[in-house]
Amino acid sequence: MNLGVLLLLSALALVVIIFGSGYYFRWVFQRMVMNHLQDLDTVRGTRLAPPRWMKGYHKRIEQGAYNVALWEKQRSKNLGLLASLERFSRKTNMMDGEDTRQGVLQELSSIRTEWQALSPGDPL
Repeated sequence: MNLGVLLLLSALALVVIIFGSGYYFRWVFQRMVMNHLQDLDTVRGTRLAPPRWMKGYHKRIEQGAYNVALWEKQRSKNLGLLASLERFSRKTNMMDGEDTRQGVLQELSSIRTEWQALSPGDPL
């Protein structure tokens, strides 16, 4: 192979790597940040778990597999994901200020208290 073809293939590979990494980091940003922000808006707006968290639970209910253990497992999962949102809210730079951050954290804390007080059969 001559040097010109090798340089052309190297340049082409470099372009593919650059565009591929751009799409990868966009996907990572979407997954790590935007999903948290959407979930935070949903939880604060409805005081219910986002549909993304409840997919498997609703699928099992449709299959007729509802029982108290399933409800308790989903509630535990929701509380864990809510804790993840609280950690995200403490660390993110995407809040207007410290007052906003404290307000969001207080609201999430009250939602956590509500979810912990639920009894089997209540909507999650």
